[in-house]
Amino acid sequence: MADTAIKEILFRHSAEQCKVCEVIPFDQIGHQIEYEKFKMIHEVIEEADLEDEYQEWRRAYGYV
Repeated sequence: MADTAIKEILFRHSAEQCKVCEVIPFDQIGHQIEYEKFKMIHEVIEEADLEDEYQEWRRAYGYV
């Protein structure tokens, strides 16, 4: 149960951070900082070998 809750938090945080990066223009101040935050979160997903599950979760919750 806790494992599922942790994945949900991680996946939601990654998806929301991705949305933040998408709305900030590439050349605007702050984009690089927000993108670095997204990369750090996404690296955790990749290192835990959860990429496929994360992509399924994104589709299921309308983040794609």
